Amino acid sequence: MASSFESATPHFFKVILPQTLTQSKLAIPHKFVRKHGEALETEEVRLKVASGAEWKVGLTKNDEKIWFEKGWEEFVKFYSVEIGHFLTFRYEGNSCFHVVIFDKTASEIEYPLGCGGKVKKRERFSISEEATKFQSLTMNPSFMVTMGASYLHTGKSYLSIPQWFANAHMESPKEMSVEVSDGRVWKILCGERWPHGVKRVEMRGGWRDFARDNGLKKGDICVFELMETSELSFKATIFRSGCRG
Repeated sequence: MASSFESATPHFFKVILPQTLTQSKLAIPHKFVRKHGEALETEEVRLKVASGAEWKVGLTKNDEKIWFEKGWEEFVKFYSVEIGHFLTFRYEGNSCFHVVIFDKTASEIEYPLGCGGKVKKRERFSISEEATKFQSLTMNPSFMVTMGASYLHTGKSYLSIPQWFANAHMESPKEMSVEVSDGRVWKILCGERWPHGVKRVEMRGGWRDFARDNGLKKGDICVFELMETSELSFKATIFRSGCRG
């Protein structure tokens, strides 16, 4: 069997049809949902365009079908998306898709500035920019996670690792070590689960200790760099949110 290569930043595209506009929602391709469902486990995602504007869009789920819905109509109206337009969606991790919009001439549109749907508070936007820039400059494979309340609840003791990263770098994970900037190291047990037949890799035993010992709060961002593949040794860089409540 011939070998294959899977992109670390998976894409899908959609051609805008009449029903796309009349239904005020956009169906995400079933194959993308099946292969990259961890990107869609949240209640909403962020759509980012070349101007830097970001929009929060809610997800509607029914069985194994998922749509962009709440906020999608405002996005379409703001960028004057019409029947025949062609949109590509590149998943960048951290529940964020980079969207490129092509008009009927097959050329990328000029994105208007100003955005009623731009949703980040300034302190969160600064922190996200810093973390994204840092990750782009790392020479090692890495993934980024924004701490949501669910990751920090005392009743939940695991953190999901992006599926694309786990598939590429964590074939049969059992244990990983995570070091922070001051040299402290935590051993964290890895586990797998298979919702809808798709593998999910998670940090389990030890994750709660790591989060507590490092004072992680909602809105903080962690960039995990894979420093040693054979030993699954990671370095974690923490970007702290201005909102510490």
